[in-house]
Amino acid sequence: NPQSAGGSGEQSLQAVSGGAYPESPGAASSWDGAEQTSPGSLPRWAQEAFQHAQLCCEQQRFSEAVPLFRRILRALEDERQEEDVSRSAVAEVWAHLGVAMQSLDRVAEAVESYQKAASLDPSLHVCFANLATLHAYLQERD
Repeated sequence: NPQSAGGSGEQSLQAVSGGAYPESPGAASSWDGAEQTSPGSLPRWAQEAFQHAQLCCEQQRFSEAVPLFRRILRALEDERQEEDVSRSAVAEVWAHLGVAMQSLDRVAEAVESYQKAASLDPSLHVCFANLATLHAYLQERD
C-alpha cells in the first residue's frame, strides 16, 4: 500500500488539487481558479452533486466523495449525447476523482482518472503533474 505524504522518506503521493482540499493528506494547492467551484457547463443537478463531493473532500471524507464523483460521471456520459456538456467539464470531474483516489492511496484508480481527465482536456496540466508524481512513486516502489 502506498504511503501518503509523511515522514517516511518514501516518494510523496501528494496530489495537486487546486486548493479545494488544503487539509487533505494527499493534496496541495495550485489549480488556478478551480477551487470551491463546479465545472461551468454541467447541468444544475451535477453542479450541486459536484459541490457536495468537493465538501466531502474538504472534510477529508474521500471515501464518501468517490461514489458521488462516479455517479456524476456515469450520468454525464448519458447526457453528453443529449445536452451541451463540455469535455472540459467532464474532465474536471475526472480530475477531482483522481485527487480523491490519490488521497485514499488508490494509485491505479487515481492514474486512470487523471489519464481520462487529461485525454478529455489536455490543458489540465495539474493532471500531468499528478501522473508524474504517481509514476515516480510506482517506479520507486518496484
